[in-house]
Order: sequence, then structure tokens, then C-alpha cells
Amino acid sequence: MPSKTLKFDAALDLILKDLKPHTRKCKQCAGDFEIFAEDIEFYHKLRVPTPQNCPDCRKQRRMAFSNNTTFYKRKCNAPGHSEDIISLFPDELNQKVYDHQYWWSDVWDPASLAKEYNYSEHFFGQFHDFYRNFPLIQTSRDPKSIGSDYTAYGQELKNCYYIFGGINSENIFYGNWPIYTRDCIDIWVAYKSELCYEIVSGSGNYNCNFLYFSDNCLDSFFLYDCRNCSHCFGSSNLRNKQYYFFNEPLSKEEYERKLEDINLGSRKIFLSWQDKFSKSLKNKIKRATRNEKSVNSLGTFLRECRDCFMCFWVENGENLRYVDYGLSAKDVMDLTLVGTSLRNELIYESVNVSVYNIKFSHLTRSSNFLEYCINCYNCENCFGCAGLRNKKYCIFNKQYTEEEYWRTLDEIKTKMLEDGEYGEFFPISMSPYPYNASLAQFEFPLIKEVVEKIGGYWAENVASLEGVDPKNILKGDQIPDDIKDVNDDILNKVLICEITGKPFKIIKEELEFYRKKNIPLPTKHPYQRIMERWAMKEPFHLWKYPCSNCGQEMYTSYDPAKKLKVYCEQCYLKEVI
Repeated sequence: MPSKTLKFDAALDLILKDLKPHTRKCKQCAGDFEIFAEDIEFYHKLRVPTPQNCPDCRKQRRMAFSNNTTFYKRKCNAPGHSEDIISLFPDELNQKVYDHQYWWSDVWDPASLAKEYNYSEHFFGQFHDFYRNFPLIQTSRDPKSIGSDYTAYGQELKNCYYIFGGINSENIFYGNWPIYTRDCIDIWVAYKSELCYEIVSGSGNYNCNFLYFSDNCLDSFFLYDCRNCSHCFGSSNLRNKQYYFFNEPLSKEEYERKLEDINLGSRKIFLSWQDKFSKSLKNKIKRATRNEKSVNSLGTFLRECRDCFMCFWVENGENLRYVDYGLSAKDVMDLTLVGTSLRNELIYESVNVSVYNIKFSHLTRSSNFLEYCINCYNCENCFGCAGLRNKKYCIFNKQYTEEEYWRTLDEIKTKMLEDGEYGEFFPISMSPYPYNASLAQFEFPLIKEVVEKIGGYWAENVASLEGVDPKNILKGDQIPDDIKDVNDDILNKVLICEITGKPFKIIKEELEFYRKKNIPLPTKHPYQRIMERWAMKEPFHLWKYPCSNCGQEMYTSYDPAKKLKVYCEQCYLKEVI
């Protein structure tokens, strides 16, 4: 296919010509990082120069563009509106935020904010000014979602509450990434699961509570890294087992008698068993990486992947490098968050995007051939745009003819390449999300002062108790211990988190779930519970580490400094099968 950006392609070819594997110095952290031969193949295929930052700093920058923990209450800034709305953006952000219905309506036109490109200025400075004048959508919620106002990023959700991400799930409360899942509370990545409470990365589970990295389990409690188990309690590393209690086999009658004496509906009793379970895991063997049905792939939480390198929590991926949180992707590099039923291909340095040939973009869906775009839907061949729908050949939201578009784009990209801007994702200073609410805070935790030093911002989600009758505020022991002692009037109470001191409420559907499952009321704010589930998983980072059994060097997501008993895949499978 003939080039439509001749000057840019000629300049890029000079950069990529004779490029060989080498070591580079990261512009941000000053650490050394490798450019591998496979990376160079991608740069040629995707038509981009080599990156200036190391993989971790690139990941941190992308993750700062996704709020996955916190909803804020603020005023709607749509014309004629002043009502309170729930948003991903706090009042501290000096940018307009429109409610969901208004943003998606035809009452306003994103093209009305179009800007002429100025070749005498740098791209990022121009785009920053352009984007800061652009209205944001309150939660980036899928228009196809039903009864799920307190959700963000998810697709086709129904009756979900306080959920970030997810696909085609129903009746899910509090958590991240339910995928084809129903009737669950407090989850972090639950796939095709139902009637479960507290899952951290699980698939195919039914009627289970407190499951961690366990799949296809039934009627079980407190399991860690188990597969195809039913009626098990407090156990780890089991395969195809029934009626196990803390890894000891029991008869069906013995197991049922044990459970009859355990009332997990009492918080005190529940906490004692939770503590016993946690202590039991300390000396248990750990699996180096958690990969299933994956070939020639390096990373963890990989399922049905092929030829993937340094990827984390990816399903159905092929030929990927440095990808986190991905579903159904091929020929993709440096991507955070992609998940649709469509096959996503040729994506580079982007966050939460789909479908084909997307670069340096954020929150673009069902689009093709976009670069440096944000919140664009069903668009094609656009550059540096925001909020557009069903558009082609636009730059900074200005409409061009096809011929004008390619001629202008060639000039812009060539100038950006000369300035050292083309090839880099948006800087953290351009993220509209507080760093401490973003994915970056989980993987690269920082204090407020450091966040501000690197250009990000920090926002506390302070909820006022002004006007609340003190009689309706419950703290600590004032919250009933046993779910059987909880009356419906709890729905009118404000509970105070025992860790953060933040107030929160119990909703009707949540209360009904706790009663059905015989689970005590939570005493921690949803944000704190999300943080604690997140802490259960290993970092999205790999270390070289000798197997604790055979001594063979391997990659693992467990930090060697913790001195845990970590087995390579071969040794681990011998132990659990």
C-alpha cells in the first residue's frame, strides 16, 4: 500500500534503519532497559520509533489514565445543569464534566470545540490546552448498560453497583472486572462465576466464599489456588477434591458436621477462621506464575495465550508485548486495558481502547486508525481528537477532506518526530484522574509529594456527615456482629470504616445477599476492600528466582526478598496433581 505520509515515513525509516538490539537509559527513572529484537519487529510493524522510557515507566504512565477505585460526588457542568452527579473526577479537577445522558446526546457537538493546529508549538502543549477545555463524561459508562449508574468502563452490565470494568455481567456489587458473571459481591477479576463472595482472580466458580486464584470450584470457603474442588474449606493447592478441611480429607458426614459448628455469619467467628486460613498459607508452596493453557509466553495470569512477553492478566492473546489487563488481542504492544468481544489488533501505547490500529490513545472504542485520541467512538483516521463519534479525517476535532487530512497529518507527525514527541503516550500531567485513585497507585505506589513532583495530582474523597443524625452513625462494635441480628433499618444507617474512618452505607440488594449467604456486614469502606483484594495478587513484575525445590532458575511474580517457597511449573504440578 503506497504511503500517505511520505515525509514522516522517510524520517522514521532513517530512525529504524539498521536498528539493532541494545541497552537504553530510561528518560524518567534513569535505569537501563533492553530493546530486544522482537521489540524492533514491532516498531517496524507499527511504524513507531523506539520508546524513551523503560517498560515499567511506560506502564506507570498508562495506568495513571484509569481510575479503578473511586467515585466522587460533584456538580454537573452541562449547560443549564447544576445537580450533583457521581463521577470519576473530583471537584479539584478544573475541567467540565457532563452527566452521562447529556454527554451522549445530540444537544452539543464535540466538533464545535475544534482547533486549528499550530506548527510553531509542540503537540503535547497544544493538546493539553485543547483537552482541558473539553467536557468529560461522568463515568465512561457503556450506553448499553442497564441500571448500573455507579459503574465505569464496563460493557453491557445490568444492575451492577460500584464496579470498574467488566463485560456482560449482572447483579455485581463492589469490585473490578466481572466478566460473564452474576450475583457476586467484592470481586477482583471474576470470570463466568455465580453466587460468590470475595473472589480474587477466579473462573467458573459457583456458590463459594473467599476464593483466591481458584477455578471451577463449588460450595467452598477459603480456598487458595485450587481447581475443580467442591465442598472444601480452608485449603490450598488442591486439584479435583471433595470434602477437604484445611487440606485434610474427611467423609461427607464429617465435613458437614464440621461446618454445622462454624457460623461464618458472626464477624468474630469469621475473622478467627480468616486468620487461621491466612496463617496456614505462609508455609505452603507458591506457583511461580499463574498461567493456563498458554504457549511460549512470559508473564502471569495468562490464559489461552500464545507468544506473549511480559504480559499480565491476559486472556486469548497472541503475539503481545508489555500488555496488562487484556482480552482477545493480537499483535499488540504497550497496552493497558482492552476487553471486547471483538479481536483487537495492531494497538500500541494506549489505555482502554479497541479495535484496530490504535496508537497513543485513551478510551477509544470500536475505532480504526486513531492516534492521540481520547473518548472517541466508532471513528476512523483521526488524530489528536476528543469526544468524536462516527467521524473520519479529523485533527483536533476539525473536519478535513481525505486529501487535506493526509497532507496535514504528514506535516504534524514529521514535526513531532523531530521534536521527540511522536512515539510517546500522553504525560501523567495530562491525566484527569487523581493518581491515588488510579491503577498506577496499585502497581507504583507513591506519596502525594512525589505524585505532584512528576506532574500528577492527588485528591481525597472526603464525605461529610453533616446533617446525619448521630443515632444513625454506627462505628465498630455498634455494627451488629451476626447477620441474623441485622434489621432492615440498617439501610438507613451510616457505617464508619474501621480502617479509613470513611462513611459508607449498605444497600438493599447487598443486605439480601449477605443474609442469603450468611455473611456478616462489612466494617470496611468499599475502597478499602478493593485495596485489600488488590494487595492479594502479586505485582505485575517478574523476578529471576531459583525454584525452591529443584533449584532451576525461573521467572516468578513473587518478590525474592519475601523468601517464600516458590516452585517452578514442573515441580508445582508434581505436588498438586
